[in-house]
Amino acid sequence: MDRRLHFPEHIWYPDPDRRSGAGVSAKVVFATKPRLAWQMIEAALGAGCPSNWVTGDEVRGQDPRLRSALEARGIGCVLAVACTTKVRIDENRTVFPAATVAASLPPDTWHR
Repeated sequence: MDRRLHFPEHIWYPDPDRRSGAGVSAKVVFATKPRLAWQMIEAALGAGCPSNWVTGDEVRGQDPRLRSALEARGIGCVLAVACTTKVRIDENRTVFPAATVAASLPPDTWHR
């Protein structure tokens, strides 16, 4: 449906000869993978493609701006996060690692 070019920031982006040799326009600016994901989601929504939810891997899940942007648009998401990611529970009063929260849930909470 869409695609965006991602290239390593510290290897490709500052090397104009390398970018030129690969056919990457000088107009292409660096963007993180989560930022590229949001650009594609915005483009799809702007084109009228309906979406109620989005899924993503840990790279996308670790970016709070992507999660916030999805929430602001009212789009549900299932984004992986590292086990050590701090999550807030009890109406944002208590902070625990995600693995601790997941382990504390009853087994019937999980569905395949």
